[in-house]
Amino acid sequence: MYKFRAKTHIGITVNVKGGHVHITFTELTGGGSIYTTESKEIAEALRKHHKFGKLFTEEEVKEETVEQKQEEQAAAVTRAQQAVKEFACVEDAKEYMADTFGISRSKLRTRCDIEKQAAGRGITIQWADKKAEIPVADDAAPQQEEAPGEQEEQAPESAE
Repeated sequence: MYKFRAKTHIGITVNVKGGHVHITFTELTGGGSIYTTESKEIAEALRKHHKFGKLFTEEEVKEETVEQKQEEQAAAVTRAQQAVKEFACVEDAKEYMADTFGISRSKLRTRCDIEKQAAGRGITIQWADKKAEIPVADDAAPQQEEAPGEQEEQAPESAE
């Protein structure tokens, strides 16, 4: 793959195998433009263009090797094994998600936001302060008996 970058949005015409080919660089949000191609002929024609080195330049493209792909797969397996994370507070979870996955902290405002982002990455978040609620049967719950003197008097006094 060949990658060319310009400081402005450009379109140029190059000669390829006796014909003319119009190349339009794709505009980038941060400014400038970029063009990528798999064609060796187009890359050579761009390098021979009279504005090459002045108006646009070529960037080095890093190709992934088999070893890099295997390392990435091993890292993915490790991440999958660590799929359940427990946090004491929102700030700890927010810091972990931002540092580990590069998620903007503004997208991690609430527990719900953090859980959604984590779920999208195969992680389940457990909160330390959320205790498992154990249902208690009504007859097993301790009942307080009222003392005889504590009963409320609700009978109206009759006036004669």
